[in-house]
Amino acid sequence: DDVIEAMIDIKSGVGPSEKLYWKRNKVQRDVAVLFLLDTSASTAEAISDASSYVDSSNIESNLSRTSYKRIIDVEKEAVVLLINAIESLGDMYGIYGFSGYGRENVEFYTVKDIEEPFSDTIKGRVESISPLHATRMGPAIRHATTKLDRVDARTKLLFLISDGRPQDRGYSREGVEKEYGVHDTKMALDEAKN
Repeated sequence: DDVIEAMIDIKSGVGPSEKLYWKRNKVQRDVAVLFLLDTSASTAEAISDASSYVDSSNIESNLSRTSYKRIIDVEKEAVVLLINAIESLGDMYGIYGFSGYGRENVEFYTVKDIEEPFSDTIKGRVESISPLHATRMGPAIRHATTKLDRVDARTKLLFLISDGRPQDRGYSREGVEKEYGVHDTKMALDEAKN
């Protein structure tokens, strides 16, 4: 009614009421996010600049006991910062880790399932994330993509948080294992995008 009256006022040359305005509100977000953390042995390596370490959350209180910062510590800090933001938005999200040893033993860990509510148990799981075995990214990315496919959301995001070194026992013959790992990871990411 107010819009019709404003249009009549405009057509008749009278200034419309100043109390009328348009505002677009996005009522509901439809986003699902999946964090996939590399928990391979290479994430135990120290980062040289330990002086820049800041304990960004209570979740990582145990990290302050170390005298240096590891790659896995940075991964955990990144996840804590991102989930704090996502919690405030109310989006669905899941946190998973992966490692393994050969193609017969790819390990995929649930830290927080997508439908699971955030709790102190989740905080404890994040704290306990630690470096494990090798890095076979392809199967972990494919499994994470399958989990995202099962979620009913218009926008789906997959964050792969890693030191970027896909390598594992048994990729192929000696000397080309690293190359195969990179190609398999690229293929898995292309498949996820499709």
